[in-house]
Amino acid sequence: MTTLPYFCYFPKDMGYKIAHLTLAEDGAYHRLLRLCWTTTGCTIPNDITWIARKCLCRSQDDIDVLQSVLDEFFHIKKDRYYNKRLLEEYDKSNAKHKARVDAGKRGGHAKSLKSNNKSSSKALAKTKQSSTNHNHNHNHINNHTVNYNFIPKELNKNTKTYKLIEKHMTSDELELQLEKFIAYHTDKQTKSTDFNRQWRAWLQNNVQWKLEKTGDKSVKQYNTNTKLKEIGDSRRKRRGELLNELQAQGLAKSV
Repeated sequence: MTTLPYFCYFPKDMGYKIAHLTLAEDGAYHRLLRLCWTTTGCTIPNDITWIARKCLCRSQDDIDVLQSVLDEFFHIKKDRYYNKRLLEEYDKSNAKHKARVDAGKRGGHAKSLKSNNKSSSKALAKTKQSSTNHNHNHNHINNHTVNYNFIPKELNKNTKTYKLIEKHMTSDELELQLEKFIAYHTDKQTKSTDFNRQWRAWLQNNVQWKLEKTGDKSVKQYNTNTKLKEIGDSRRKRRGELLNELQAQGLAKSV
């Protein structure tokens, strides 16, 4: 099943077990819980490089904090980390969710049997309404919410975005922008069918802002007016070339 976007949190239990942690360790602990919950099976690979990448670690100190929390609160089974209490809650949530889904299916089946006993005109109306609801639900399902497990698609090296990032943004800055992007859309509870497109736009806007702030003119600044002017100039050039060809063939008169 699709991982539920929430899990039960018990402040007293958590407070007692992690009261001795530093602020950094506390943050790493909760980030690991979120990462586990949003990963299939509520477990994560026994790969500190992979985990550090997902948790947006930026230094060896961050990785050391992460490893200490993993050693104290997580166990390894079949080469994957898991948190015992979180996994129990995960299994309970799955069971409850499955029960609700099964109940919904049984209720839908009963309704369909009842609908079949209605007149043909009402059945047609019901069919039309069901089709509308289906389309609505389909659109709703396709709108996803970004989460901490979001991995942007690799940028095409031939695109403007890639060239801007390669020239004007370090790997640390890129990681920071990814964290800000996820935090922003998580807070806004943004729903989108293409977060990768929004991620590319976010990067472009960030570089443009950086260039404007520093006054760097090494990369041409693009805005709507500039882009429209370039399109217009290109079209006029093509029309001029076509007119010259027609004139050379005697198919058009010189003005």
